[in-house]
This record gives sequence, structure tokens and C-alpha cells, in this order.
Amino acid sequence: MPAFARARHQQLTWIIEHRGLLRRVAEEAQP
Repeated sequence: MPAFARARHQQLTWIIEHRGLLRRVAEEAQP
């Protein structure tokens, strides 16, 4: 797998793993 594809895959994996946390933070950030 090319390096750029691997980095992109890791980024997508991180986003998927932290989607719940990111959503909770976004909700808390809204007034």
C-alpha cells in the first residue's frame, strides 16, 4: 500500500474510532 494511501486509511480509521467522542465534543461546544 502506498504511503499516502496508508496515511489516509489511518486517518479514516481514527475518525471512525473517535466519531462518538467527536460528536459528544461538538454537542458540548454548542451553546
